[in-house]
Amino acid sequence: MTALQKPTQESVVASIVRVQYHHWEDTQFVSCLVERDDGFRAHGYSNPIDATEFDLEEGKRLAYAGAVANLFAFAVSGFFERRAMLAGAQDVLDRCGVSGDDLRGRCSHDNCPAVPGL
Repeated sequence: MTALQKPTQESVVASIVRVQYHHWEDTQFVSCLVERDDGFRAHGYSNPIDATEFDLEEGKRLAYAGAVANLFAFAVSGFFERRAMLAGAQDVLDRCGVSGDDLRGRCSHDNCPAVPGL
């Protein structure tokens, strides 16, 4: 089984292929949408507490940071879900006596409880 690579902040940033910003008219609200190379998108936003301290470039920086943090959270979450899924799949294969390299193998149990109909 191929080992999954745990995502890092660097790998997440490197996977970003598009960044879009929007400064909402008559507000200090700035949003950022980032898109990964696989098409997955995440967003972030910024909105200062004190409107007199609004700076568009700082708003973009904070919105981007929020979008990357969200993208990273999804990547890490997906990593652990995939790892758990693969561990569960490997457990089923092991319990059925099926090689991971030969998924067309037959279960060694009659009416395998792990994989009905295998």
